[in-house]
Amino acid sequence: MKVFTAVGIKKQDKGGRFLVSVNMEEYVLSGVEPYIWSSITWAFVDEDEVFQRMRYLMKKAQICETRSISDAEFSYGLRRLCTRGLVVAGEGENRDYAIDELLGRSIIVPFGPSAASRSTAFWLCISTGLGLRKAARALRVAQLDNSERHVLDMIRENGDIAKHIRDMTETEENEFLCTVSGMVSKRVLTIASMKGE
Repeated sequence: MKVFTAVGIKKQDKGGRFLVSVNMEEYVLSGVEPYIWSSITWAFVDEDEVFQRMRYLMKKAQICETRSISDAEFSYGLRRLCTRGLVVAGEGENRDYAIDELLGRSIIVPFGPSAASRSTAFWLCISTGLGLRKAARALRVAQLDNSERHVLDMIRENGDIAKHIRDMTETEENEFLCTVSGMVSKRVLTIASMKGE
């Protein structure tokens, strides 16, 4: 089984171009690349679901009505992202093994929008007429249990996952990787880079 995820931190330059920063380098994304990258950020996506997630994101952004994406264009965009190390794949006999293989090569950093960013997003939602309930989602902060807070402290010290799991028993390693995976999905942690990329 093959599982994909996005790597890096999204940025935007003064001209409004979509950038992703990995290992102190910034890459400009164009065409379908921003949609592919964004659709699998903070997620571990099966190989055959990447296209559907990209299409769903484009539909939400109301891009699908004005533009159709061919399989060739999608394949080219995904291949280009993989070549530059902005999208990576993990492989294993099942989904959990593929995710663990990916995480074992990852450098993870704490991630979370600042209070100012959350406030800006809230007021932007209000100004566009989305309503109070939907706008309030922008203000939410992920709630962490004790084990997640402990993992967050470990990641703040050192984000190299391979170093953390080196001296763990198999049970401890499985629990640790499962917690990290969950925190990536909660958008508390993000994969900043990969070792050997």
